[in-house]
Amino acid sequence: MIEESISFKYVTIKDLAFYANVLTPTSFKILFILTYESQVQQNPYIKISLEKLAERSILSLPTTIKSLRELERKKLIEKLPKLQKKATTNIYILRV
Repeated sequence: MIEESISFKYVTIKDLAFYANVLTPTSFKILFILTYESQVQQNPYIKISLEKLAERSILSLPTTIKSLRELERKKLIEKLPKLQKKATTNIYILRV
């Protein structure tokens, strides 16, 4: 089965499937992209800019921000505070 063969380093596809019914489609899309990025970066701390996240999810920037807030409210991700005021990238931690 394809579900068993594809897994992420920190979160499996089965874990994400549970959230498909709980989240809005846009928030689920953002969660999936963040999970994929954690595998690519080989790190639970995902460093990505809002613009790049919006581009990869094919969503507008306001929709991306709204979806990220929903994920933070439901405590599925945590946004780390920026160390530099001029930093354009955000760092997120998956809490799934």
